[in-house]
Amino acid sequence: MRKLKIVGISGSLREDSFNQMLIQALDHSSENSCLFSHISLRDIPLYNQDDEKEMGVPSLILEIQSQLVECDGLLIASPEYNHSIPGVLKNAFDWLTRPAEKIETVFRDLPVGIVGVTPGKGGTVLAQKAWQPIIQTLGMKPFRLSSLALSDAEQIFSRSGELIDEQVLGDVEHFMKGYTQFIRNNTRNSLPDYYYRSHLEGDLSTYF
Repeated sequence: MRKLKIVGISGSLREDSFNQMLIQALDHSSENSCLFSHISLRDIPLYNQDDEKEMGVPSLILEIQSQLVECDGLLIASPEYNHSIPGVLKNAFDWLTRPAEKIETVFRDLPVGIVGVTPGKGGTVLAQKAWQPIIQTLGMKPFRLSSLALSDAEQIFSRSGELIDEQVLGDVEHFMKGYTQFIRNNTRNSLPDYYYRSHLEGDLSTYF
């Protein structure tokens, strides 16, 4: 069976990011059924339309767009800041949807899983909820049959970044099994045109 190409993005720039550790754990749990590309958002500038007009889309963004076009699925490990999406992730997607003409090629029908982990008790449920209108606007296919909104990060990861909580390890493995099967069952370009028109094109005038 062909290995799936997965792009993994952590929404934290911190060197010892728990969400990057979660992406690594998902990678390891895939049992060699996937080829992961780990994307760093560290060098993405703040989106400014003046900069885009003057200098164009940054080469790093073009590279990430190419990886998204070629991949089978996207995994986003999103921290929860003030009950919503971190600015660094929102900024990255503001760039990744430029120019607007690329949205269909880059995002349409792309299977996406949203996960997250936090040191607190509440998990990242509200951040994952905040992602839903973005996913819908871009025409991606959200994986909803399983979820990972983890809490108590300092207890479930070791100082070296290994996932050490047996129950969470089982949850991660369960998520990846479901997610990879979801990808194989939901290839790109299988949604009808009316879905694309109603969920994407109608929002473009206000999205940019």
